[in-house]
Amino acid sequence: MKFNHNKSRVKKLGHSPKNNDLKINRYIVGLKVGCMLFILSSVFFLCCYVAFPELNPSEDAYRINIFRHIISIAFLSLIIIFLNRKMYLVFLILTILWFYFDTFYFAAKAFELNHEAWNIYAIYGAKFLDYVFMFIGLWCVIALCFANFYATLALVIASLLNIVPPLYTILSIPTFYFTTDPKTIISDPMAMNQYIFIGNIQVSVIIVLATIWIAWRLEKVTDDAAKQERSSVTLGRYFSPDIRQEIENESFLNTKSSKEKKVAILFTDIVGFTKLSENMEPNQVLELLSKYQTKMVDAIFANGGTVDKFIGDSVMATFGTPVSRGNDAQNALNCAKEMQLVMDKWDSDTSVPSNLKIKHRIGIHYGNCFAGNAGSDQRVEYTVIGDAVNLASRICEACKEVGCNFLISDDFMRHLSEKPKSEVIKNFSIRGRKEKVDLHKVIF
Repeated sequence: MKFNHNKSRVKKLGHSPKNNDLKINRYIVGLKVGCMLFILSSVFFLCCYVAFPELNPSEDAYRINIFRHIISIAFLSLIIIFLNRKMYLVFLILTILWFYFDTFYFAAKAFELNHEAWNIYAIYGAKFLDYVFMFIGLWCVIALCFANFYATLALVIASLLNIVPPLYTILSIPTFYFTTDPKTIISDPMAMNQYIFIGNIQVSVIIVLATIWIAWRLEKVTDDAAKQERSSVTLGRYFSPDIRQEIENESFLNTKSSKEKKVAILFTDIVGFTKLSENMEPNQVLELLSKYQTKMVDAIFANGGTVDKFIGDSVMATFGTPVSRGNDAQNALNCAKEMQLVMDKWDSDTSVPSNLKIKHRIGIHYGNCFAGNAGSDQRVEYTVIGDAVNLASRICEACKEVGCNFLISDDFMRHLSEKPKSEVIKNFSIRGRKEKVDLHKVIF
């Protein structure tokens, strides 16, 4: 198989312009938590109305408030039950629309029924309106739990609409006036009521602005966390867990510099894959490749290697990148042994059809190469380049000419702490190279 470095699969390690699944999952949890808290608050108020019906100035107001909270509990419960990732945006919009409907219709209806009572309390009750602003504060706290800035903003605006009925009541009183004179405030209940009302408005504005700012900050934190998690997941596709942890600790993704280092490069190639794929459906070919690559990747990760790329039916792995494990050559050999054991087990598995039993070749070299991030700010690839990479690919190809399944270079053999049983092939002519090399045919 001809190796072409330009055909390498690009690894996207940066930010995705679309909301990724990790972020959407956070939004889903936020919507469920927010709805649950609203349900609990509705249950609380419902219990209060049932236990203390005198809180309502009329029978009609009592029925409206009871019906309001029952409908809210039922609707939000359905949102929680049927919420899923694909329908998140739809359910979020339905939730917000419900709160606006609840605020406009039921609040207006309650205002209509309670207007006269409010008018009386506005005149004689100094702290009657406090509950409205406490309610706004509750809404703001719950809205933050949605973990979505725009949802929080919409709900906070909806909560502010609760100010309209009492504000209208206050302003419509003919005797309305506002004063800052302490003696007047103390002696006149109306003056005290207006003073407290204005103070509550100021506090509510502060609460709302603080809520919006916190929601904005939480949204940025959510974005950053989603990016970090996405990068971590992406790294996990190419690096073993312990190497991935080291990469994240060293801020690996923030650099584009490359380093020259000694690396063991391993190539695998399925024997007769072109002919095999001609007799298979495309979906069968993809399924076979996926199964094979999964087994190879498991072996690579188990031995501290890095998946550099997939090229057709070939797998390229490196040992010593992005961080050295101290025994990279030996790890590469152990990986090749494990790969062969996996393939032998696959071949002996009676449940696998004979046409899906495959063999592969392995070629390994050890040498100098440049390793680092390449690409643009939007798309980055961590890879290794150099003559050592090309030589490793040619050694894997040479297996067919030599008539074996596993070849290693003499340079690789010299760096092994435990030498495998092998047959030396002196002065072998590698395609595309003037200099001949010594190879070792490994015998398991």
